[in-house]
Amino acid sequence: MEVEADLHPCFACGSRLVLSTNVRADCVNPACIGGRIFALCGFCKKYSFSVAQSICFNPNCRLYKTKRTICPICNKMSVITYHGRPICINRSCESNRKIVTTCFFCGNASFLKSPGAMFCTKGDCPRLLQTIAECFACKQLSFVQSESKCKNPSCKYFDIELTQCSSCRQISFVVASNHPHSHKCINPNCSLYYEKAAKPIPTDQVRREHLGKMLQDTMAIPIEELQKQQQSISAPVPSAEPERIGKMFESGTVGDTLSEKSPLSEPEPKREVLPEVVEEAKGKEKEESVRQPLSKSPSEPEPIPVEDFSIKPGVPKTPHPEVQPLQAQPFQTPSRMAPSPKTPVPPMTPSPQPIPSHEVPAPEIDFGGETLEVKQQVPSKKVEPQEEDIAGRLLKELSEEQPLKSEAEVAPSPTASKKTPEPIKKPGDSRPVIREQMVETDSRGGKKDMVEPIQKDEEWEMESSSHPEAPSRFASIPQEVPPISASTFTIEDIYKFVEERIMRKDDGGQHPLFLVIGLPGSGKTTYLTMLGGILLFQNTIFHFPYRNLSPGLVNVGAVAKSVFGKSASLGQKQIFIRALEQHIVDLVASFAQDNFNRFIRQRLFPPQTPPSVSDRITGTFLISDLQKAGRSVARIATLEVSGEDVKEVLKQIRETEPEKVLKTPEQRVFYKMLNKATGFIILIDPSSAENDSIYNDFFWVLEEVMLSRFKKRLSELVFQRLRRNQTSKVTERLQLDDVMEILEHVEREQKKVELAAAERQRLKEQYQHQLNEVIAEMKGRGAEKVITDKKWKDFLGELDSLLFAGAFPEQRKSWRDTLNEKIKQLKNPQEQRALLALYLSSVADFCLKYVNELIDRQPEEVVRRLNEQMRRAEVERAKKEVFEEYQIDPEFEFHISTTEGTEEPQNSERFTNLKFISMVITKSDTNRIVYPPENFAVQKMPLSSKHLEKVQQYLKLFGGYVRYYNASVAGYTVMMDTTSYIGPECTLTPTNVLEPVFDMLEAEGII
Repeated sequence: MEVEADLHPCFACGSRLVLSTNVRADCVNPACIGGRIFALCGFCKKYSFSVAQSICFNPNCRLYKTKRTICPICNKMSVITYHGRPICINRSCESNRKIVTTCFFCGNASFLKSPGAMFCTKGDCPRLLQTIAECFACKQLSFVQSESKCKNPSCKYFDIELTQCSSCRQISFVVASNHPHSHKCINPNCSLYYEKAAKPIPTDQVRREHLGKMLQDTMAIPIEELQKQQQSISAPVPSAEPERIGKMFESGTVGDTLSEKSPLSEPEPKREVLPEVVEEAKGKEKEESVRQPLSKSPSEPEPIPVEDFSIKPGVPKTPHPEVQPLQAQPFQTPSRMAPSPKTPVPPMTPSPQPIPSHEVPAPEIDFGGETLEVKQQVPSKKVEPQEEDIAGRLLKELSEEQPLKSEAEVAPSPTASKKTPEPIKKPGDSRPVIREQMVETDSRGGKKDMVEPIQKDEEWEMESSSHPEAPSRFASIPQEVPPISASTFTIEDIYKFVEERIMRKDDGGQHPLFLVIGLPGSGKTTYLTMLGGILLFQNTIFHFPYRNLSPGLVNVGAVAKSVFGKSASLGQKQIFIRALEQHIVDLVASFAQDNFNRFIRQRLFPPQTPPSVSDRITGTFLISDLQKAGRSVARIATLEVSGEDVKEVLKQIRETEPEKVLKTPEQRVFYKMLNKATGFIILIDPSSAENDSIYNDFFWVLEEVMLSRFKKRLSELVFQRLRRNQTSKVTERLQLDDVMEILEHVEREQKKVELAAAERQRLKEQYQHQLNEVIAEMKGRGAEKVITDKKWKDFLGELDSLLFAGAFPEQRKSWRDTLNEKIKQLKNPQEQRALLALYLSSVADFCLKYVNELIDRQPEEVVRRLNEQMRRAEVERAKKEVFEEYQIDPEFEFHISTTEGTEEPQNSERFTNLKFISMVITKSDTNRIVYPPENFAVQKMPLSSKHLEKVQQYLKLFGGYVRYYNASVAGYTVMMDTTSYIGPECTLTPTNVLEPVFDMLEAEGII
């Protein structure tokens, strides 16, 4: 129902706004140019954001008429176009997670610091969306580029206009005429420094810096300008600078992009040289370079000599016979970076040697004894460099269920991407070449290992283009694959892959999630090891009653290969797949088998899992695929984290938003899985004294959340039962009040009479039904027993005091006087009760005979109250039937509304799928057990047991339960030298390890 509030007028058309919800207002003007529906703008805090046009109409808003779109990562309306580039301004978005820093002006963690975005996103910041740079003097993010001034009061050049210096290219040149350093540079290393006695820079350093700057500028300036810079060099460039040039190649700035006007747009065919031919050409190049003069003329640039660059041949690729021979060319300067057939290049040698028509391999360049490989670079149009969240992009493409784009597709090129060369091992580097180990299942269900280098897998390579690409002398060096850390990918990215790919069914649904929860010392790692061990060995070692079930193999590499397609072996996708294979492990074939052989067979307990840290991934997803008759029927998934992480999550469970308080990604992922799990396997160490204090908060929150779910579900079941009851017509009109509320205001007065008549008619039918039932029971059981029954006591009293008295007051007075006189004459209480029963029986007969007159003579408010009481009685009877069907304790007092649809759940995102809780008391072989285990919570966890009792009743309504198990992972433990050891393998008798999980699968109907 719309509620009119004291709002500002519509900013789009000036009409009146009506508040429909706390975040939405509707314009009353049907022709409003803003689309009538307005949301609360996050910047101006007005109802001015048009939902239809995605812009704010408030002229005082900082984002006035700025188009905003939905971010595919954070799902917020927060993407704007900033200098032609879409940027999400939501500070909590994953795409901004690595670039958010503190704003100098507002002090909030809202400043986006990246090459493509240098501004604050806080709505009340005085410098909102203004480009801010780092001040050269004070090194603070306080230099406002629109004003060319630093706004830091502590800065020595506060509010002094500065511009870019023509010499050092820093924003350090003083423009203000009233400043002592006017028209001087404040950079001590600049030639225009305001102190005349500035230390001169060596000539060779100037030349080196000029050369490095010239090479780096090829990404941002046209080739023509680059040639002018090259011609301005008066002296030959020194050749012996391997360190600086090596750094230049490592930076990846050379050869990334070219100008659109560059003549290097046509690709040149690939060619390959044989090793012996390359050696011969290399020797001739060295001889010619010795005879060549140091400089030819001031107008002609001097190429870099080849003496310090030893070109080594790579492994020859497949030859292309159709390609014409190519003459060998010397190592050239950046202005001749990738010559096309239309741009002839003068050779350095007087008689160039012909090379056979083969593909030219990617050369290796020796920089001072360090061998690096140079990639073949494809000329492309100039692209604005930008930073991106690679994991977010990969997962976004993954969520669209399409093969992820390769790096070549992200940056368009006129030629197709080439095959990725196999990494070359550096001298002295002991790290092996990255290889992929794939575990597959043969036709008999066994394992077979295939170890293949990723680069050799033809299905994973990029498709070759029909147009051969031009070999480039200058290209970016392939970077070494970095170690997988939190700065590259987090376990949250891996969890998204698990949720959307591993746990997804063929029909699009999700496999149920069963989460193992345990505090430090509860034996979680050992429990998971033995759970997988029972599935692995089954009846060969243990007792396994589920003979039709067998574990399958979850091949994460194959799943990733199908998702990423042929580009899976390129760049960050290769690292991401490595992270998936390292942190998504098969519970049976990998985790359990490894721990069983390393520890259980050696009579040792597996070591505790170390706590998580922020700078690297420590958690592991354990997945087990259960198969029946060769097809997958269920998948079990849990997260292996330390007990300290679980303890921290349970401590913060009462927070409004625990995800913002938890410190590590593993803790946040565990909390997400906690809210989406179908079942909890809670491991309890009976010797721990902190069980009750830690779990008390968890079960309290669980009770509060499950209460709202219970209300909604109970209301649905009750009203479904009432609608199925065809004998009573009262349920057909239970929604009459709701129907009346949605009619137009002009019709409500006209419908009041009809509503009153309907209420009375409904009450007549209900009372007639009740009277027939009570009279029949009086005749069958006797009136004396019926009047003391709780079911009819209130109803008969209502007849006497309200209906009979209001409709026939004189008749009632006469009957009451007679009743009082006869009761006074009787001394025996039994005779008095019989007389009272006769009186109430007569009242019921009289009311049934004159039921229409009784109802018609009642006031309106009495009719409404009686209808509410009748509805309440019907609902309570239906609730009792539901409690009996689901075996809920009848003493469990719980009242629901008499109007359907009013029970809405709160905290709808928490514990949405929870149905089962298994309380597993571990170490029953070394501790005194409580039998039956159902008494454990009452005796050992008194605070938590109060909440658990209610949660148990709530879960019954969803077909779930709370069960207790006395468990032992080994069955037999030996104490030697104050240390517990597992008994020999022949004594392994795990108790209640498999049952807590498989009981849930059976109750869910999966197995």
